[in-house]
Amino acid sequence: MTGNLDAFGVPSEMHGYFYSFPAWAVAFWALGVWGCFLGSLALVFRSRWATALFGISIVGLIGTTVYERLFAELPAAMQTTGQNLFAVAIWIITIGLFIYSSRMQRNGVLR
Repeated sequence: MTGNLDAFGVPSEMHGYFYSFPAWAVAFWALGVWGCFLGSLALVFRSRWATALFGISIVGLIGTTVYERLFAELPAAMQTTGQNLFAVAIWIITIGLFIYSSRMQRNGVLR
């Protein structure tokens, strides 16, 4: 099953990390990704569901962060300042989208 990650240029020493995620961590990851994706679509279509979807995304982000920080053993290639900055950027963007959609809903832009 390592062929899938090879196609994306993921170094082989990192394959074990990604394939060892427990089901609950994968579920939180899916909530984070799909919540943010669907929330973004909801914003485009000016739907009031955007705020709830971004909230779900934050729940997924919390679960994923808890797993990565408390339970996972990160490969050396992932223990970099760049990786930490990327994680902070994801948090800032997700919270920013939640705040933005909340304000747009409160102002009556989202229906």
